[in-house]
Amino acid sequence: MKENTVPVQIKVQDCDKIIECYPGENFNEAAQRKGLAIATTCGREGTCKSCAVRIVSGKVPAATPDEKKLFDDMQLSRGWRRSCKFVPITDCTVHIPRRSLLIKSRHLIVIKKRDQLPPDPLVRSKLIKLEPSEIEGDADWERLLQALNRDKTAPPIERIDLGLLRDLSRSLRRWNWDIKVYMRGDEVIGIGPCNSRAYGIAVDLGTTNIVGFLVNLETGEVLSANSTGNPQVSFGGDIMTRLARAARDCDVRKLMQKTVVDEINNIVQELCANEVHADDIVAEMVIAGNTVMHHLLIGLDIEQLGKAPFVPATCQDLDIKARDIGLTSAPYATIHFPGIIAGFVGSDHVMALLTSLSSLRKGLSIIVDIGTNTEISIVDGDRIISVSCPSGPALEGGEISFGMSATEGAIEAVQIDGNALTLKTIQNGSPIGLCGSGVLDMVAELYRNGVINHRGRLNITNPKVRSRDDRLEFIIIEELDGIEGQISFSQDDIRAVQLAKAAIRAGIDMLLKEIGQKETALERVIVAGAFGNFLNIKNAIAVGLLPSIPLDRFEQVGNAAGKGARLALVSKEQRLQARTLAKTTSYLELSGQKAFMTAFIDRINFDYRKQNQIDGLKQSDGMETV
Repeated sequence: MKENTVPVQIKVQDCDKIIECYPGENFNEAAQRKGLAIATTCGREGTCKSCAVRIVSGKVPAATPDEKKLFDDMQLSRGWRRSCKFVPITDCTVHIPRRSLLIKSRHLIVIKKRDQLPPDPLVRSKLIKLEPSEIEGDADWERLLQALNRDKTAPPIERIDLGLLRDLSRSLRRWNWDIKVYMRGDEVIGIGPCNSRAYGIAVDLGTTNIVGFLVNLETGEVLSANSTGNPQVSFGGDIMTRLARAARDCDVRKLMQKTVVDEINNIVQELCANEVHADDIVAEMVIAGNTVMHHLLIGLDIEQLGKAPFVPATCQDLDIKARDIGLTSAPYATIHFPGIIAGFVGSDHVMALLTSLSSLRKGLSIIVDIGTNTEISIVDGDRIISVSCPSGPALEGGEISFGMSATEGAIEAVQIDGNALTLKTIQNGSPIGLCGSGVLDMVAELYRNGVINHRGRLNITNPKVRSRDDRLEFIIIEELDGIEGQISFSQDDIRAVQLAKAAIRAGIDMLLKEIGQKETALERVIVAGAFGNFLNIKNAIAVGLLPSIPLDRFEQVGNAAGKGARLALVSKEQRLQARTLAKTTSYLELSGQKAFMTAFIDRINFDYRKQNQIDGLKQSDGMETV
């Protein structure tokens, strides 16, 4: 940003926000700087239209060649442009459609008061009653240390957190020498009054969403949960895009870390707002995420993750002071980062394995955690093998013309019967785009009704299929007004889903091939993740995303990574088991393997034999025919 420059004033319609945009700065960057995050699946490379906005008043720049391909003539004439390439030169008013905004998305959070195991956290507490100091030279810390170490059966205490030591003398006198001391290993990490409590925070740091849980460490009770979108989505919808941007620019890498740190700080504050009092302490955190999220948050070198053989800086579990990475909302807490398996199979998958292991041990099983990067493990007795599949963001609404996160108004279920199109939206809102489950349903229903063939090609003779600039699209909703516009599903959208499902299914094929089994031998398939919890299993089988086996062998478990993080938070035994899983799980590298590419190509098309066998969604309450 240059000095002595006058910014352009941009009024954002419908939210009473003014964005100052400096010369040479695009609107997407300016909005992010002011805390208004706009989606950009391609990482501001200008190859998608996830960040589309409409310039309502003021000078509209000429459309770029790419924008002429992405928008039709009517949309261009009404001021639709990509925010990542829109550099305003005069004051103007801009409308940001809800599907382009990064707002809180629906995430299945099932809170159980306990996760069915007795709490045994690393943090322990002890009540201490000291006499006031009366002798010169009686140092407060040494007297407290002596009192703590009187019990010879307990692990000895040797250290105190420096930040805590700075406030120790004041705290002892404030509580009249009658205190509760919190310890982790050989270190004192917290001091409070006798009635204070220790809490922990478990975080599932996903590529698209961040989910947090507040847990009472002394009882194991889960008190609250919260989820939000990962603000790094504004740097790219998929891992490789973010990696490339972070590797190119050190300042961008630091900004990517800061955005996540700030968001976790916000989550911690929101989780604690109604449960944690001033004298209580957040003593421990567990953060699980894929390897790239893990490395970016800690500040580890990510350059090697972006190129073969995709080597991480470390795979071992780590304990780091929260304040060392900027988490000011829990300054005395230690963050435990569980171990990872490989460059693209992170601790989130280890946590999913941890929480699902009892089910996975029941015969030949697989666990599929579907996301922008899909991790899959096959469990055959004591043998576990994992792969990572570059599925991309299509199955979460990214890279889709009218895709969006799972927020109000997102189409989550679709049924087609002849020319009748029946939709269900989240919270019954007016439809504004498709989230992941709606995207999968759309493809399955188009295929079942013969609107696309087994190669995924749209049928031009269908009355809802239209050609625009030599590209075909299926019209979901006709243009209602000049603000949000129509909703359609294009030939490119279908192709994006085909590529995603082919990558996932080829990964499953490779794991089965590795142990010499066929998919019919699978006794259990556990589907994890936010998208995995809401997808229609029958439709997932029909399009070839999941193996064609009886439905009673499938189990949808939702946020397994979040539950695993909670288990590791409250139990030393579970934490050790997670360490063992990370170290003993084998990793099968798929990139560069000819067999994987062959399987991938074989799985792109749909199975023409199943076209009339899809038992799709039944119309239910909340589904509206359009």
